[in-house]
Amino acid sequence: MSTFVIKVIAMITMFCDHLSRAIYGSCETTFLNYIGRISFLLFCFQIVLGYKKTKCLGKYLLRILLFGIISQIPYSLFFESIGYQKTLCVGFTLFLGLLSISIINFHKDKNNKITFRDNHYNVFLFDSFQSFFLFLAKCLFIFFICFIVNNSKNIFGYHIEYNYQAILFMISIYLFYPFGNKYNICKVLLYIFSVILFAFVEAQMWFGVNGFQLPSFYTSRDFTVYLFIYIFCIIGGLLPLLYNGKRGQSIKWFTYLFYPVHLIILYLFYLLIYS
Repeated sequence: MSTFVIKVIAMITMFCDHLSRAIYGSCETTFLNYIGRISFLLFCFQIVLGYKKTKCLGKYLLRILLFGIISQIPYSLFFESIGYQKTLCVGFTLFLGLLSISIINFHKDKNNKITFRDNHYNVFLFDSFQSFFLFLAKCLFIFFICFIVNNSKNIFGYHIEYNYQAILFMISIYLFYPFGNKYNICKVLLYIFSVILFAFVEAQMWFGVNGFQLPSFYTSRDFTVYLFIYIFCIIGGLLPLLYNGKRGQSIKWFTYLFYPVHLIILYLFYLLIYS
């Protein structure tokens, strides 16, 4: 499975999710929403893959940030019109995840030059007290980012889509996904565990539950919704294991444009059917 195929699947499944919202609003959960749970995990994988392959990290960070800023207007128009509270779009989530990975990778290379991107750097290699304390400092910085994301409603007046668990999941992709060796069983198992954990948290958040206490299922449909959210998140997380390392057809700019454009189209569609 090439990056082209992964991007196409991500865009189609995202469109399914948002189409359901345009038709049924924010309260009804349909099979299209289950399918939509696949998309975000694929976009996270693409961001991490882009981080490893980009020639200029600064430009990549700026591009993702601009993508979030440009997409925010159509995102707010569409989602606030169907009853969602004020939320920053997924572009900001992806940017913060990418920034967090860059911070985790902060170190001095063999030429004693500070760098934020090095595919050969081992985050967990502590060859001195300095490297260990640097690791702790980076963890504290990531914790601070997660704290800001988790409390963004109180700080900025806006929630951030997918919350802090998305930041941690993107870090886990970078740390555990077997980019260099698909037969690294340890990494594969750690990656699968991170997918299962993200799916569990996403299903919990869907029902407004924090922690490990299961939500109350008042009907069999409630349980079905919970189960399918969980299952389709896992499917979305496991699909990148089929990545074959090939790029396929380049649709980078189409991918960036698709997000805000399809939101505008769905917003107009919503106005048409409910006007």
